[in-house]
Amino acid sequence: MAQDTGAGFGVAYLIDNPTRTIAFRGGKLDPNRMFSSLGAAANLRKLNPGWTTKQIDDGVKYLNTNRNQLVNRLIPPKGGLIIAVHNNSRGYDIQSEIPISDAHALNDPSNPGDFGLLVNPDDYAAVKDGPYNMVLQANPRGDDDGSLSRLAVKLGIRYINLEAKLGNIEKQRAMLAWIEQRLS
Repeated sequence: MAQDTGAGFGVAYLIDNPTRTIAFRGGKLDPNRMFSSLGAAANLRKLNPGWTTKQIDDGVKYLNTNRNQLVNRLIPPKGGLIIAVHNNSRGYDIQSEIPISDAHALNDPSNPGDFGLLVNPDDYAAVKDGPYNMVLQANPRGDDDGSLSRLAVKLGIRYINLEAKLGNIEKQRAMLAWIEQRLS
C-alpha cells in the first residue's frame, strides 16, 4: 500500500505480514531477496527445499519479468533516499554485516540487533558518530543476496535500512527520527 503524505516527504509502502516470508507460486519467498536473479534463486532454493530446478527457474523468470515494475515505483527522484525499516529476530544483528561492510560504528554495543545499514558514504559520514550502530556497504563483499541494498548500490541510489529487534518499535521510531534530522 502506498501512502503519499502530501507534505513533500515522499511515499510510504507499508507491508503488514506476520512472517518475514510471503506466499509465492505455491512456496515461500523472502521479499528482500528478490532484487537479483542470483539472490532470488538462492532464496527460493533455501526456502523451498522440495522444489524442482524447473520450479526455481520459473520463479526466477517470473521475478525477472516483473521486478522492474516494482523497482521503478521504489526509485526516488534524483538525490532522493529510500529508507527501509525492518524488524529482526533469530540472532541477526550488526555482527552479521560487519564482515561484508566497508566500515562500521559500534556506538551502542549492548544493542547489536538495532542498527542502520547505509550504502552512501556521505550519508554514513553524517550518522556514524551518533548514538546508534551503523554499517556502510558501498561495496558489499560476498555473494549477491538479492537484497534491495545491493540493488541500490548498483543503481547509485541512496538507501538506508534501519533494523531493530522484533517488538522494539520505540527504538525504531527514535532511529528513524534521528536519521531524518541528521540527513535533512
